[in-house]
Amino acid sequence: EKVTHAETNADVRDFYTMQRIFKRHRFVHTVWNLAAPLSVETALNPTVAEQVTVNGMRNVLWAMYEARVRKIMFTDSIGSFGASAPRQDCTARWLTEHPLQDPGSDYGRQKRGVRRLLREFWRTGGDPRWAVLPGVLHSESAWGHGTTEYALEALLAAAKGEPFVCKVDPEVRLPMIYVDDLMRGLLALQDTEERYLREPERGYAMPGFSFTASELFAEI
Repeated sequence: EKVTHAETNADVRDFYTMQRIFKRHRFVHTVWNLAAPLSVETALNPTVAEQVTVNGMRNVLWAMYEARVRKIMFTDSIGSFGASAPRQDCTARWLTEHPLQDPGSDYGRQKRGVRRLLREFWRTGGDPRWAVLPGVLHSESAWGHGTTEYALEALLAAAKGEPFVCKVDPEVRLPMIYVDDLMRGLLALQDTEERYLREPERGYAMPGFSFTASELFAEI
């Protein structure tokens, strides 16, 4: 029987805090490190974001290594793809084949830094798995500050009959995924036997669908 435990209000920037968590919870099977600011939050304070995203992952991985925990899940982002990335059918494999490409933002560069850490963890016998996520559509009452959140804000404004100022180019097509579909994909990646993970560095892009802001407004 699987038991899920969430550690909240723990500072991943403190290695000893991570170490104590793994000492407190023995026989951990899979770790989900969800400590990372979204794109807009990263742009507002890149230094703190780097400490949380990259240094935090380093602390988590080192604590896992000490506790002999192998499997970790990490959510990457379409923000990892820079201007040189293909605009159509771009996979996570492209990121592993172009490790020096410039994502064009601190957010993307920090995700790249995490992938490097996961690669080293894999080489030392770990079982890291990561997924590149598009924008996530959901029905929660609150959300963070990411680029694709404009779609949620637009839907909420329409439901309330309020005016909406679009923060993205209305003709730019951005990929999205519904949260239920995303969770099915992430859990499938988590539970798949290692022998079936054939993508380089065990990275996979979560497929969804794409639309422009103009198309969304017309549908609303």
